[in-house]
Amino acid sequence: MQKDASHLYLLSDMDDTLLSTDKSVCSRNREAIARFQACGGHFSVATGRAPCTASHYLKGILVNGPSVLINGGLIYRFDTGETLFPHYMPPGYQQVVRQLAEHCPEVGIEVITQAGIHVAHYNEVIHRHIGAAGFEYFPCAPDSLPEQAFKVLFGVVEPQMEAFMELADSLPHAGLYFVRTFSEYYEMLPTGINKGMALGQLRSLLRPGDRLAAIGDYYNDVELLRQADISFVVGNAPDDIKALAQRVTCTNNEGAVADAIDYLLQSC
Repeated sequence: MQKDASHLYLLSDMDDTLLSTDKSVCSRNREAIARFQACGGHFSVATGRAPCTASHYLKGILVNGPSVLINGGLIYRFDTGETLFPHYMPPGYQQVVRQLAEHCPEVGIEVITQAGIHVAHYNEVIHRHIGAAGFEYFPCAPDSLPEQAFKVLFGVVEPQMEAFMELADSLPHAGLYFVRTFSEYYEMLPTGINKGMALGQLRSLLRPGDRLAAIGDYYNDVELLRQADISFVVGNAPDDIKALAQRVTCTNNEGAVADAIDYLLQSC
């Protein structure tokens, strides 16, 4: 008898969770996602990526549930292109970016808007993030940043990260907060905006009795994991992130999402 997973929604982080280290989705994860959906389950992503970059890595995968993108900056439906609950940084965020650019001219700067990715300074970290994959972007200058933006990503080589974080946190940044989302990424977002907050908004779109499961690996997943009904953390995550999970899976390179799906289907 086939399992009925129509009440289950699984949201997966992308980098170092759904994606292997080489940025591919392994065959074990692909097979498990298709099997989950064949049982009525809903699969989507909860990522810091924007729609244009997330979709690049999701080719061949049916995303049949609402996704949390830009670390909670919006909810997005890949099937229709519909954007829900957009949250922009407050006016004046540009001044914070300008100050950081003046103090640290070597740091890469990406600004994410509805139109796409704007790059105010391109460095080796930004190249690894968007350049190597050939993503299109809009060049801009630190003194001419777009008015409406969801977030800013600062690309910082790892040996300089701690000093940059201390500097960023020390500057006045009312209505904004910073979070480390990868070893080389430090992001600026509107205060209160995170994956967990967006998961609460997504929950309002569902039916009574539907359950939300989430899987992640890093510090920008903390609120997501806490808000989910069922939480998974990948085996390659830091130990303090693993401590937040109801279950720890194998690593991202071994098919962590498949581990989560196997558990969900067994519990149906």
